Amino acid sequence: MTTISAYCVINNVGKILLTSDVDQYGWKLPGGKVEEGELIQDAVIREVKEKTNLQIEITDFLNFHEYLSKNNEHRLRLYFIGELRQGELKVKNYLN
Repeated sequence: MTTISAYCVINNVGKILLTSDVDQYGWKLPGGKVEEGELIQDAVIREVKEKTNLQIEITDFLNFHEYLSKNNEHRLRLYFIGELRQGELKVKNYLN
């Protein structure tokens, strides 16, 4: 069985939106697992909304990454480009 995840690059005024999960270390593109019976583009729109409270529109397909996990599970990650449709990005500087 393949686990499919979808992520989105949202570029706003020359800055890429990244998210951070409370239970994980580091930064990542907003997105997550595609649920059973869900279309991939619908999943990435839903995941971005859940993680950022932003409404986006998918504008293009970027790339994919296929790999086997440490447990030898087949994984497929799809990456899209999206535009902000509703909500406001807030820039935070965590480097200082």
